[in-house]
Amino acid sequence: MSQKDTYQGNMLKLQLLDDGYAELHFDAIKGSVNVFNQATVVELHEALAVLEQQSNIRGLLLTSGKGVFVAGADITEFGDVFKGTDKQRRTFLGAANEAFNKIESLPYPSVGIIPGWGGTVRLPRLIGFDNAVKWIATGSHNKAAAALKEGAVDAVVEPDLLHDEALAMLVRAAEGQLNYQRRREQKQSPLQLNDTELGMSIATSKAMVSSKAGPNYPAPIAAVEVLA
Repeated sequence: MSQKDTYQGNMLKLQLLDDGYAELHFDAIKGSVNVFNQATVVELHEALAVLEQQSNIRGLLLTSGKGVFVAGADITEFGDVFKGTDKQRRTFLGAANEAFNKIESLPYPSVGIIPGWGGTVRLPRLIGFDNAVKWIATGSHNKAAAALKEGAVDAVVEPDLLHDEALAMLVRAAEGQLNYQRRREQKQSPLQLNDTELGMSIATSKAMVSSKAGPNYPAPIAAVEVLA
């Protein structure tokens, strides 16, 4: 497919492809990895604003020019954020959440990332509460086959085929061959646990995490509480 740049920043760019598809490409000009720092979030909002002005878009493909899609948040920015007020912290976190929510609410399918901001809400609805605790609170790496088996991803392909296969999946979703709306509803629906079941899962998860993390690492326990 041919490409036409409609937004170019230092962290990402937006391109229009053929047949009504768009590609949001993360590829920081400086550095060997992509990170979600404040500059990236600002550019993401700018690119989405440009995208919203486009008519007849059928689907959005999210890609990366780095070996790791996005390494995560830029922790070097956290120090100043923690020193600020609660309102300032909410503003900092809210900007990224707003961008991810915009992507999730687009009136057409998207194929790409599982965001860390908001991932604690979305992941347990995709793979179940107990599995999500293991993924998030332990920080362990998971192979593609395990992600596919547990329902975190929809397909697994060889790296060289990723871009073309992702675009092909996007086309199938736009043409109604894949029910992307069902996946969105799954992420936005309540957890499929009653209060008793959720309480038992939280207690069991906290005990498991505490036994592995020890008393000097409160973050994993906080992650379990956020998941709930």
